[in-house]
Amino acid sequence: MGNRFGTDDVLPCEAPAHNRDFSDMPPAFIEMGKLDAFRNEAVAYALGIMKAHMPCELHVIGGVTHTFDTFPMSIADRLLNIVRMLFRNHRRP
Repeated sequence: MGNRFGTDDVLPCEAPAHNRDFSDMPPAFIEMGKLDAFRNEAVAYALGIMKAHMPCELHVIGGVTHTFDTFPMSIADRLLNIVRMLFRNHRRP
């Protein structure tokens, strides 16, 4: 983004939370660590989708950073179990 970082010139495809219209968004599953540098933007994106009454699940995992789920940690195992449970509970008939 260069000099456009933090300005209104950032395109929605570069920072999805900058979208102004979320009414045509596909269903979203958004998860991030509470210590993630992109946390606030991810939460803003999820809230935009939710305010447009589009399907969205938002999960903020405490105590971890960006890409935490790529590390062999017990928290990643816990998240994987949560995701598996969510998908099991949301099966279509």
